[in-house]
Formats: sequence, C-alpha cells, structure tokens
Amino acid sequence: MSGCPKRALCAGASLFAIMVALPAGAQEAAPRSEATAQIEEITVTARRHSEDVQKVPIAISAVTGASIEQHGVQNGQDLSRLVPSLSTAQTSRDEEGFTLRGLTNSGASFLGVENNVAPYFSQVPFPTVDGGGPGRYFDLANIQVLKGPQGTLFGRNSTGGAVLFEPNRPSSDYDGYASVQYGNDNDQVYEGMLNIPILPDELILRVAGKREERDGFTTNIVNGQKLDNRDYWSGRASLEWRPDQVFENYMVFDSYYSDTSGSSESLLGTNNGILLSKVNSSFQPTAGACFIGITLGGDNGPIPGCSFPLSISVYPNPELQNAVALQQALGPRETASNIDSLDKSWSWGFTDIATVNLTPDLTLKNILGYREYKQLLRLNEAGTDLPILEQITPNGWDEDLAQYTDEVNLHAKLLDGKLDVTGGNFFLFSHPAGNQVEISEQLGLPPAGDPQPLTAIGSLVTQITHADESSEALYSEAVYDLSGLSDSLHDFRFTVGYRYTWDHRTLNEIGPRSGNPAAPPCYIESNAANPAKNCQLDVSAAFQAPSWNAGLDYQLDPNTLLYVTTRRGYRSGGLNSTVAEASQVLFKPEIVKDWEVGLKNDWNLSGIKGRTDIALYHDDIQNAQVNQTFIDPQGDFIALINNSATASINGVEVDTTIIPIQDVQVTGSWAYTKAQYDNFILLGAGGAAASTSLGSAQPFAFVPLNRFSLDVRYFLPVPESYGDVSVAATEYYSSHTLLASTNDPFSLQPAYHQLDLHLDWNQVGGKPIDLTLFATNVYNSVYRIGGFPIYDTIGYSTGIYNEPQMFGLKLKYRWGAGAE
Repeated sequence: MSGCPKRALCAGASLFAIMVALPAGAQEAAPRSEATAQIEEITVTARRHSEDVQKVPIAISAVTGASIEQHGVQNGQDLSRLVPSLSTAQTSRDEEGFTLRGLTNSGASFLGVENNVAPYFSQVPFPTVDGGGPGRYFDLANIQVLKGPQGTLFGRNSTGGAVLFEPNRPSSDYDGYASVQYGNDNDQVYEGMLNIPILPDELILRVAGKREERDGFTTNIVNGQKLDNRDYWSGRASLEWRPDQVFENYMVFDSYYSDTSGSSESLLGTNNGILLSKVNSSFQPTAGACFIGITLGGDNGPIPGCSFPLSISVYPNPELQNAVALQQALGPRETASNIDSLDKSWSWGFTDIATVNLTPDLTLKNILGYREYKQLLRLNEAGTDLPILEQITPNGWDEDLAQYTDEVNLHAKLLDGKLDVTGGNFFLFSHPAGNQVEISEQLGLPPAGDPQPLTAIGSLVTQITHADESSEALYSEAVYDLSGLSDSLHDFRFTVGYRYTWDHRTLNEIGPRSGNPAAPPCYIESNAANPAKNCQLDVSAAFQAPSWNAGLDYQLDPNTLLYVTTRRGYRSGGLNSTVAEASQVLFKPEIVKDWEVGLKNDWNLSGIKGRTDIALYHDDIQNAQVNQTFIDPQGDFIALINNSATASINGVEVDTTIIPIQDVQVTGSWAYTKAQYDNFILLGAGGAAASTSLGSAQPFAFVPLNRFSLDVRYFLPVPESYGDVSVAATEYYSSHTLLASTNDPFSLQPAYHQLDLHLDWNQVGGKPIDLTLFATNVYNSVYRIGGFPIYDTIGYSTGIYNEPQMFGLKLKYRWGAGAE
C-alpha cells in the first residue's frame, strides 16, 4: 500500500507538468484565470436570522459547502481536522459523538442521557443517538460549529455547543450536477443534484443524493470478514414556496440508510488479576466475605481476601495471554473475532419551516420536525475469539426511535432598530417507533474442561427497552444598541437571554437472563426503587432548570469586533436502566457556567490581507455526568451514569486566514483545551463510591491539550482557457490524548500528525467539468479514535484505529446556472 499515494501524487504532478509544458506563447497570449485567494464573507444563522459571521459575538467556526467539498469531508473525523476545537468520541466507527471544548456526547443515549453538543439538520435537532456520521456531508450550504452553552435562541439546550448542518436551499435558477469518484479499496461514490424552478421565483424543487461503496480495510482472520467498510444511500428533497412577500414555506425530506460489516476492535491489553465476582462458602454471589474469587484471566491461584486457596479464571492463562499476543502480531489492520459483525442504520426526517413576515421588522416562524432513527449493531467489544463481552442481537433493531419537535420563533426589531428581540418556545417528544431489543453475551463460559465459574458469568442478557422523553422550553434573547442611551455608546451592544426548560423521562425495561442455569433468572433485580416483578424496571423522573447568557460587544471599527459574554448551561438529568442498588437509578442535571472573551478582525497589513478570530474561555462544571462501569455481585457488567465529578476547563481558540500574495491562501486553526477534573470519585465493587478518587488535575478523555490544522492552497497562474487550478496541503496535529478517564495503562494515544493533499481543476478547458485528485493520510499515520477502555472493570481495553492512506479521483459535471 505504500506506493498508492505516490501514484496519486505522481498523477497530480503529471497533470501539472502537462499544463506548464504547453507553448509559452499560448500562455502569454491568453488572459490569466481569475481564480485567486480570497477571504470569504460567510453568512450564518446562529442567531436564527442571516448575518455575517464576523458580526456575531460568539465563537463560531463556519465551514462552507465549497470547503467541505474541496477537503473531501465525509464524517465527523474529517470535519474535526478543519475545526480543531471539535473532536469525536467513538465506540464504533460510524457512530460519532461530537466533543466540543472538552464536553462530549460519549455516553449519550435514548435512555435520557442528553448530548452536550447538539447536532441539527435544517434547524431541527437530531435524536440523541444520531448525527455526525457519513452520508450527511453533501450539497451543504455550510456547517456551523457554535461553541459554548446554547439554548436562549433556539432548539435544545446544550452545554458544550451545537453543530448546525445547513443544506443548500432551492435557488431561483435551473441548476444541477453529477459526480463520480473512485479510489483505493474499491471506493465508489456517486452524487448528484437537480434544482428545478417549477414556478419561477415562487415554487422551486431541489433534489440531491449520494451513494458510496467501499471495501473494508481491516480483516477478521477468523471468518475472513472485511470490517470498516462503507455502504450507504443518502438523499434529500426540498421544496420552497414563496407565493408573495409575506409568506414562505420550506420543506425538506432527508433519508440515510447504511448496511456495513461494522467496525473493528483491537485488543490492546488485559488486567488478569481484576476481581469480577465473589462467592461465599455456599457458592452464592456476595459483596462481602469471599470464598472463591472469579477473575477474567490468571492462573487459578489464590485471591487476596478469599478463604479458599483457589480462584476461578473465566479464561485462564495462557488463553487470554495468547489473545493479546495474537493481536499484537496482527497489527491494527487485522483482528480475530468470533462475531459476524453488523452495523445497520436508517435515519430519516421531515422538516417544515413556515415564515410569515408580518411587517418589515416582525417575523414569525414555525419549525416543525419529525425524525426516526433505527440501528442494529452486532459487535465484539473485546475484539477476540473469546466471548468476553458481545452484542449478538440476531435481527430487528437495538434502537428504534421517533422524535417530534415543534418550535415557534418570533423575531422583532423595535425602537427604530435599536432593540433586536428573539423569543419563542420549543417542544420535543421522543418515544420508541417499534420494539427495541438488545441481546448480549457477558463473559461467555470457557471451553469444556476448564474450571467453570459460578454466578451470572456465561449468561445471555436480553434487554427490551421502552423510554420516553419530553422537553419543553420558553426562551428569549434581546440585543440592544446602547446608542439608544447615549451617542457616545454608538458601537456598543448589550445582549441578554434567558431560557427555562422542563424535562420528563420515563423508562421501562425488561431484562431476563438465559444460558447459564446457575445464574439468577433476571438481569434486572427488584429493589426499593423498583418493586416490579418479572425482571422489569419501571421508573420516571422530572427535571427543570434555567439557562441564561449576558454579554457586551464593541464594534471597534468596521472590521474589528470585541466581545465578552457569560452563560449558564443546563444538561437534563436522567435514568439508568442497569443498576446494582436503588440509589443509582436517577442521576441529577449537570450545570456549566461559562465565561468567554473574543476578538474578530479582518485586517490588511502592507497589502497582506487576513482574518483572525480569537476566543478565550473558562468553564466550571458542577454535578458532571460521568459514565462509569463496574461488575456487581452477580457478575453482571453495569454501565452507569452518575454525578461523581466537578471539573474546570480553560481554553484558547484561534482561527486565521492569511493571503500573503495573490495566489496563496493560508488557513490555520489552533485549539488549546485544558479540561481537567477538580474531583472525581471512582466507583468501587458493586458501584458504591470508593474511598479512592482521581483527585484534581485529571485530564478529560478524548480531549487533547493542543490541536492545530494548517491548510495552504496555491492557485496556479494558468491561462483562463484552461480553467482554474489549485493545489492544497492540509497538515493536522494532535497532542497526546487519553481515551479513558480511569486508570487504564492502555488509554494513552500518543501525539500524531496527518497530511492530506488535493489538486482541484475546475472548468477544465473552459467546460463545466471539475477534476479532483486527492490523497489523505499521506504519512499513513496510525492512531486510535476510540474503543472500549474498561481495563479496571472487566479487565481489558480495546481500540478503534483511524483510516489508512486513501487516494482517488473525482470527476464532476455541472449544468444550468452552475455551469456558468
């Protein structure tokens, strides 16, 4: 594979050589192409109406649709290389959870654990478990990354920020394009768009779609399955109706279906001595005195604190040692798993935005949304042929959700335009659209002849879940031009916003167990908070809290904005479905208090043009919702959300674009994020708070201290008749990253670099044809992007690795208005 990117680069070099080798006279005679470096004006809707991103007094990274296409952005990992303050946390490849300013969506679920970073499509929030993966990144106007607590202007409340996917809306002109891409690993991508004015300037239809197939780049040596492939269909259709100047209605339907072999998990290492379960002298599970201790691996030797001189290891050495040694020999692009893995998902939704311009200064908008998300995931979490922890649901859907949202939004300009007010209400209701069933094997029984463990180890757990979520909110935000008080304050504006949210959660889950006659019949135990019988949990909870923001901004000159703001963010509490004791069912809301100071400046220094945006921020987090795992006395694996930490985050974000000469554009971004726990109480055996804690200065998982990207694009000075040609290199760097908050010796991902190269030739020979050559991860860097770091829970850690070198060619044909 090492020669692959060289071929791509050589192709690009040959193309360049052909152009420069043309007769010099022809070059001199023809006028030069007008394509050149420039600083774009980007319009965003971060405050629910269109405005220049440089005039908005909050930190926003806006990536245009053109930039998304130029850089070949296909998923959240790709997007994070253009927005270093944004990263992803993953337990499987295509299920990406955004992390922004240290606050992560990892652990968020349909059970009621909200996202810290809310993703939206066309102003409607995705369901909690959806958003960010492949299949979204085409025919977009832009992606707006809003940083810091959100909610006083629109949609869901969020403590870390929001990611807004804004599709291209129907335009007044007949327009269209079709493109095809081919790359290594048999990567085939087909994309197209058609914009049709049915009634010019009144009724316009736009349809777009994308199809991708790509072979997997990781091989399961047990069954030959190619993992980490892509196979999806994605499409959308939008209709805009503008019968007059007062009313307009915009509808969009989108759908995404993916059916892949799933992602690979590589076993990094094991903790052979960890105690999974204790058995008393009557061979019954116990949290107290230990007769026999059960471990994942080891030599069936004595366990400290147990009276019997023999322990039972579920997979006694050398079984576990051999599994680790095998994975080390295979490397990151092969694995050994006993599971025929699968990752199938279907996401679709409908949005209707009706706008009434009551007066030139008064606009009423209603945003109605409906979305469904379904997923079936079969996965070997330990990445071995030993059945340690596996999701093995044969069919149906693990997750099957329906979400309804409606938002009424009123925007008014008052006091001769001095006062800008936005207010409204938001409503969300989510419930299962069908049966949600997950079957998992937890520490499957060892081979016959090995000592057989007692308790629940070796059983199959079936979880049938029904969870409802509702959220209602009233919000308002006002921006006042202080020149209304005094002419000397002409360039100052004061912003204040307030939101109050009411959340309600209900959870019903049935958890029978099978497969091990020695195990109790129920995975869900009856306790004081759950008196229900028949292995059933039936609980509900309600939460409410305010959010607010206040800020002052100063337009120092037409090109320079200074601002300071403070915000309070709220993340709803929720319910745990698997607990060891009654007190663990409910977890409380998380509160984030945020301060931010920023500068936005477009500048010109001796003919060198540039744009520089800087933001400094500090966050305090109370009742941090942390995902911790442990083994209960029955030997069951428990994943628990609890409020076990307080934390603080300090950061600096810098985005700059510089045009040193006419044909060169340099774009750089740097994010410094010091996210650390002030206090973190670890859960011990059975989920009880242990006497140990991680203490202060423990870094967050998935949050590197430094990340930066540098993109250099050179516009070749070719004759206009040839078209517009540019070459670009994007260098991305991340400092070392922890992939687990707990004490896991395999959780450290060292620092790494990645280099991507692109050659873009638009209007080839003056025709409406665009040609792109690309090579990504040219260094063939290998690093982890997620996994299952449960070393101190069950006793192992696994990792998911990044994509290897990719290269290919894309050809695009445009017609209609886009051909001009």
